[in-house]
Amino acid sequence: MAPVTSDQVLPGLELLEDPLRLREHLSRTLGRDRERVLDACFSVRRLVPGKRCIVDLDVTVADGDNLSTGHRRLVGKLYNREQGAAVFAILQRLHRGSFGTGRWLVPEPIAYDPVWRLLLLRWSEGALLRSLLLAGADVRQPVRAAAEWLARLHGSGVTSGRCYSFSRHLHTLAGWKRRVADVYPQAEGLLSDLLRLMEDRGAVLVERRGAWTAGPTHRDFSPDHLVIDGDRVTVLDFDEFCQYDSLFDVAHFAAHIRFLGLTSGGSMPYFDAAADLFETEYRARVSGYCEARVALWRAVSYFKLAYIAAVVQRPPGSKQVADSLLLQALQQLSGEEK
Repeated sequence: MAPVTSDQVLPGLELLEDPLRLREHLSRTLGRDRERVLDACFSVRRLVPGKRCIVDLDVTVADGDNLSTGHRRLVGKLYNREQGAAVFAILQRLHRGSFGTGRWLVPEPIAYDPVWRLLLLRWSEGALLRSLLLAGADVRQPVRAAAEWLARLHGSGVTSGRCYSFSRHLHTLAGWKRRVADVYPQAEGLLSDLLRLMEDRGAVLVERRGAWTAGPTHRDFSPDHLVIDGDRVTVLDFDEFCQYDSLFDVAHFAAHIRFLGLTSGGSMPYFDAAADLFETEYRARVSGYCEARVALWRAVSYFKLAYIAAVVQRPPGSKQVADSLLLQALQQLSGEEK
């Protein structure tokens, strides 16, 4: 077992540290498949103290008659609040609908335990689009598939999930602005200007009544959460799923592709071409595409990525990276509203 740090707000970590209780819990959970867990090992994929933890589970199982054994790969997500219940519900809704079989998929939800705040998912086979991009692979087909998957989600008519608001979004942006300014005070003026411009632009494009209709929005759609397995596409991480302006997903995804180019030292035209292709392919599949709203959401996404670069990841030259992203955000806001 890989050691994990104790965290009182993540009770599931205690379960992971007790092999017997973990096996018993998994046996009860998988018992509907007439399987008994003989052993379970895990590795921590990501731990955000006080918030969540993602672990990969390798489980050895026996059938009900102990005549054969096998292995199961699962993903466990531990939460600090009851958010896991909402994620489990939306994954059930999507998996039972259009995203459980065929080419367009979400991870299969197995169970959610409110005591341990543990969400269990089937493992999704394939390679992350992020990895394919960084390897310099031909990603034209995966990028087209990403656009198709997203258009299908946005057109699915799913009404589950919390309703998100632009005012709440601005509140989050203001928090990021303060944290970036703490580590990079020279950018405070530009950060303030951007926040004001985004608020003004959003008042026209987002808060205007009748301008758009809230719809299913992943809200963290990125190459980090898209798994390619042949012609099958699985999208991960529905922690931020909500009802919002679905065009946010389009800008967020393309901005993250360009961010990879900026931070990886790879060929910028290669990453720009992939981002442009994604936006073009998505636009061809939907009606009501609004370039002005997408430009606003690009600015918001670049603002978020500047926060990630300056505060969270801090790669070499992080201030230069943050500067570049903030200037790209400003460029998106320099045009006229349409």
